[in-house]
Amino acid sequence: MRGADMRLVLKTLVLLCAVTVCMYGYRGGPPPGHTGGFEEPTCNNCHEFPAGDGAFAIMGVPETYNPGEVYPITIQISQPFQMRWGFQLAVRFMADGTQAGVLEATDVVNTQIMTSETGIQYISHTYDGVWDAILDGPVMWTFNWTAPLDPTLGAVQFNAVGNAADGLDDPSGDYIYSALASSTYVPPCPPEDCPPCPPEDCPPPCPPEECPPCPPEECPPPDPGS
Repeated sequence: MRGADMRLVLKTLVLLCAVTVCMYGYRGGPPPGHTGGFEEPTCNNCHEFPAGDGAFAIMGVPETYNPGEVYPITIQISQPFQMRWGFQLAVRFMADGTQAGVLEATDVVNTQIMTSETGIQYISHTYDGVWDAILDGPVMWTFNWTAPLDPTLGAVQFNAVGNAADGLDDPSGDYIYSALASSTYVPPCPPEDCPPCPPEDCPPPCPPEECPPCPPEECPPPDPGS
C-alpha cells in the first residue's frame, strides 16, 4: 500500500473512532479537560446543543475561603424532557491556572476524580451516577473541596460543565451547560497590627487598608455625657 493510501486509511480510522466515542458518549465520565475554563473545550465537541431552558449551577462556593477549610460543593442540573445527567468540574488559581486546593469524592458511587498530567483534578459523574430515568431533574452531586493551605496565589475559580441528555446513547438531543464560580482569599489582620479600636477609631475600621472592620464587641458604647 502506498504512503498516501496508508495515511488516508489512518485518517479514516481516527475519524471513525472519534465518531464512535461521540455516538456512545461518556456515560462513565468525560475525559479530563472539558470544563470550558482556562481555554479548555466543553462537551459540545460531541453533544449537539448548547444550554437549553433548564438550569445548571455550582453551589456552596464561599465568597472568601479560609486556608485548609473543607467546603461541601454541590452541582445541580435540570432540563425539561431530559432523563440522563452528567458533569465535570475543576478548581484552579486564577493567577496561573494551577490546581487550587483538593477535591474529594465523598460519594464514590456517583462521583469520581481523575487527575491530568499537569496535576489538575477533575471530578465528574460515574457510570452509576448519571441519575438515569429521572425526568426533567433537578439532580445533584455533592463533594468536598479543601481550600488551599497556601493561599499565596489568591483567588480561585471553579469551572463546570453539565450534560442534560435524552438517554438515547448518542449526542444528538443532549444539552450542554457551563458555569463558573470564584472565591477570594482575604488575609486576616495580624493581632499585633490590629489592637482593639480605641473609641475615636470605632468606627471606622483600623486601618481600612490592612484590617477588617472592628467588631462591635471591641468598641465601648458611646459616652452619653459627651
